[in-house]
Amino acid sequence: MLDRRLLLAGLTVFAATPAVAAEKGLAGQPEMPGPLARYRDLSVKRVDGEASTLGRLLGPPRPAVVSFWATWCAPCALEGRRLARLRKAYPEERLAIVGINLDSHADDAKLDQFRRRAEMNYTQGLDGKALYLALSDSATVALPRTYVFDASGQPVAAFGRFFGERTLSAIDAAVRAAVASRPPARDVNLSASAFRARSIPVAMARRSPAP
Repeated sequence: MLDRRLLLAGLTVFAATPAVAAEKGLAGQPEMPGPLARYRDLSVKRVDGEASTLGRLLGPPRPAVVSFWATWCAPCALEGRRLARLRKAYPEERLAIVGINLDSHADDAKLDQFRRRAEMNYTQGLDGKALYLALSDSATVALPRTYVFDASGQPVAAFGRFFGERTLSAIDAAVRAAVASRPPARDVNLSASAFRARSIPVAMARRSPAP
């Protein structure tokens, strides 16, 4: 009986974590990735074609969203618009948002047209299949796919199967939980000037959406 009570207590605590709460009622969601630090050195390209890494696009450690998309993925445009709203709601010092394109052969004009249609006003990267496979621990690509991490780089939520507004609202809730998390002690005193200095490569990777 005691063991059963302990098991039930453990399940109650697990069910109250932000990751589970954010995805409540959304069936078929992907497994959570590992800590964000595990993936920061993985290679991606900037939108200008220059080699980079996920860490360079993300900038200094802070709550983060990594969202994979492709031009053939209709829900990706809806998630992109929601992330654009979050980009406007939270300053970059408090939240990093990076979109990673997975198109194999799309030309620059097609990618730019999709980004404009989806109103993507946040940092973008290209050629991210290897990064996707590492985060998803999968041999195949399924989109949309969005991961949310807290201030310490721990995963808060993972979103795959799309349920329209329910998914978008869950992304909002996961980001709120991530932004409210306490940053690691070593990052508490990161000044605005230091942030700007370390974020130069990020600014170079961003294209503003059309007005």
